[in-house]
Amino acid sequence: MPRLAAKGALGLAALALAASARPLRGSAAAVRSRAAVARVARAPSTHARPPLPRPRQWNDTFTRFDPTIWTQQTDIEHCNDGACFQARPDHLSYGPAGLGLALNMVPCNSTGCCVGGKCADWASGHLATAALNLYGTFEASLKPAHAAGDGTPPANAFSCWTPTYVGKPHNEIAICFSGSNSRSVHFSYWYDATAHTTLLDVPFEFSAAFHTYRVVWAPARIDFFIDGALAKSVTGKAGATIPYTAGYSAMILRPKTAQFVADSAFSAEYMSYDPAY
Repeated sequence: MPRLAAKGALGLAALALAASARPLRGSAAAVRSRAAVARVARAPSTHARPPLPRPRQWNDTFTRFDPTIWTQQTDIEHCNDGACFQARPDHLSYGPAGLGLALNMVPCNSTGCCVGGKCADWASGHLATAALNLYGTFEASLKPAHAAGDGTPPANAFSCWTPTYVGKPHNEIAICFSGSNSRSVHFSYWYDATAHTTLLDVPFEFSAAFHTYRVVWAPARIDFFIDGALAKSVTGKAGATIPYTAGYSAMILRPKTAQFVADSAFSAEYMSYDPAY
């Protein structure tokens, strides 16, 4: 199937208006989104899967680590593309300002960070939900891929907010941000081995301030929002050409290359999930 490769720009007025009045977590818009998803959440799937426990709603402001929602990952990742890093809990921070992920070369470049025969020079914080999530509304207030002390992000930093991910078969929905272009947002999804991605230019530096990102996932549709404004919609066949398998939500910050450019960070004020059923 050909890869989607559309690129466009959001209207300045629509985003500016939305940014000036970011939706509250319990806003009427979010309620309407959940209601719309609920109407189609029971659509039949052509892929058989075992019954899942009913997903539970969660909302985290990250004042502390909550093990009932999250797991702190420790694997060695992305060695196949030459940018090995170790996910480390000591690169995650929690507090009144929310969650912080750090990307740097401490301590791996001096001591070596090795797991299962793989070694990495980079270290980063990675967080994933402990339970699987299926259709519903996902929302987060994020400041992606910024420099460790704020400001312009390093060109080799790559961060993603992933409402859902599972590897076999590859089902994923992600909003990603590259440090090399802090005015372009990647909206991506997988229902097979191919990434279906839209690059969208936005009229702000996403690394300079927090913005609200929302994904409404239904069996035959995905809607992506920025600051309450609809940025991208995708429709397809339920159980076939839209992600259809329950997955884990995650926050990811990683290097794009092995070369050191500068330390980076990824911040979140809150994240929430409202299941559709």
